[in-house]
Amino acid sequence: MRTQDLPLLLPLLASPLLASPVPYTGSPSSPSVRGDSESVKPAFPKNPKLTVPIHRRALNLPRDGDDIFGSIEAELVKIEINTVRAKYSKAYSYLANVELAAVDTPNVEDVTTSTVTSSTSSVSASASTSTSVESSSSSSSSASPSSTETAKIQEISLPSISLSTPSISVTLPAPSTSEAAFSSAMSSAAPSQMANHTTRAEIELEERGSGSGTVPLTDWISGSLDVLYYGAISIGTPAQSLTVDFDTGSADLWLPVNCSDCSAAQFDATKSSTYVSTGDSFSVQYGSGSVTGTLAQESVALAGLPVQGQYFGAVSSESDDFQSNPNSGVLGMAFSSIANSGEPTIFENLVKTGKVSNSYFGFHLARRQASGSELCIGCYNSAKFNGGITWYPLVSQTYWSISLTGLSAKTNGQNSLSKSIVAAIDTGTTLIYVPSSIADAFYNQIPGASKASQFGDGFYQFPCQTTARPSMSFNNQGQMFWSMSDFNLGRTGQGSSMCVGGLLGISDGLPDNLAIVGDEFLKSWYSIYDIAGNSRVGFAASINNH
Repeated sequence: MRTQDLPLLLPLLASPLLASPVPYTGSPSSPSVRGDSESVKPAFPKNPKLTVPIHRRALNLPRDGDDIFGSIEAELVKIEINTVRAKYSKAYSYLANVELAAVDTPNVEDVTTSTVTSSTSSVSASASTSTSVESSSSSSSSASPSSTETAKIQEISLPSISLSTPSISVTLPAPSTSEAAFSSAMSSAAPSQMANHTTRAEIELEERGSGSGTVPLTDWISGSLDVLYYGAISIGTPAQSLTVDFDTGSADLWLPVNCSDCSAAQFDATKSSTYVSTGDSFSVQYGSGSVTGTLAQESVALAGLPVQGQYFGAVSSESDDFQSNPNSGVLGMAFSSIANSGEPTIFENLVKTGKVSNSYFGFHLARRQASGSELCIGCYNSAKFNGGITWYPLVSQTYWSISLTGLSAKTNGQNSLSKSIVAAIDTGTTLIYVPSSIADAFYNQIPGASKASQFGDGFYQFPCQTTARPSMSFNNQGQMFWSMSDFNLGRTGQGSSMCVGGLLGISDGLPDNLAIVGDEFLKSWYSIYDIAGNSRVGFAASINNH
């Protein structure tokens, strides 16, 4: 979620009514993935804590089963919906002609469907049984996607980096209607079938490259929501430390400079010997909020890795929406092809100048903990995930966009998609957003689900005691479940048996072939972003789930 669009809600966040969502007890604690995986030996940071972010007081978040999705959380989500519309306003042109992997063949076993209606109407449900479609995962992900997997990719000028990525073929169990049975089968199968994985001892013996570093991230929490994750960068000569929201859904760096209406810490350009203003105007629109200023150049260091003459927006004016922000600015980590500045991102410059050992970075996002999250620059941290990494080729070097071939609320993989769509993997967005027709199809799989119009357009509710288990599939590589404790945003009211879902529908302002996959999903999966060649995104099961 964009802090740029948060209204003056901070004084209200200490309300005792704010709490985490109802824990889901009917499913295993860890996500599972069906599909081939590929192991890459990581580069670890030489100095694991090069910067210390500003820590805000974490809220006391009891998990007592009576947690409420309150008005503050509803307002934050409505603001994020507007932000998502603004943030992806140009996606129509960027993603119009991309080629996607074929949609998953539905797995249907004893399927029960419900009709999603408004919260004031009755919900009808009917049961039907269809022939089970057996699926197998025999193809492996590759570092270089084939022509059938990728689109006409918009290339950027970056060095090609060769990575050693031995693939591992893994035979996995067939889908089951019982997730507990599926998880049990995975546990018993994994040790022998994944024997070729790099062991912990081998990983610890790997040389730790000097061209990498870690940025600790702070989780800003509001009730049931992990709103955003932010950390520190250094800027100027001598260096000044400021905090930013690290956002894979945008591509600009901006910070307040000589800003009379900015409340967060600012960069003092008068104290730096390397600051240069270009005189060109700079602006970014975030939903109802905006920032304006001039384009400048400065020495910037990310995790201790320096870039000279990095372009950034020197913001001199912010709208009122910004006054409660815990961080000073935003650091975009998508591709410069979508940058408002038209200039390379800081990570692109780190790769281009050879300052990083590897062409990728990795995110670990903790769940409802002020500390513990991290961004690994030029590396990924295998201590933060379990098992191997599955890689997915990008369909466009704009957003971190991959083929979403399946979306299901059921363990049997029943698909809510009639065709594949683009999934933008976005660390700067809190929840998951899809076109309304897809959200309707998704919640139709949950008996008793309905639209939660009492909160506004795009919200849905479902019985808190549901056996639903949400999952996505990318490039036909099998279901990737995410935690119900993240999907379940809390009860609709005191004593209510209905809970609010973390997958929302957007009826206008979002392309009908685009899903925004935010932190709700990424807390269950360690994510890796590799800009080499045609680029790719990798996922591995997060340690959050154990």
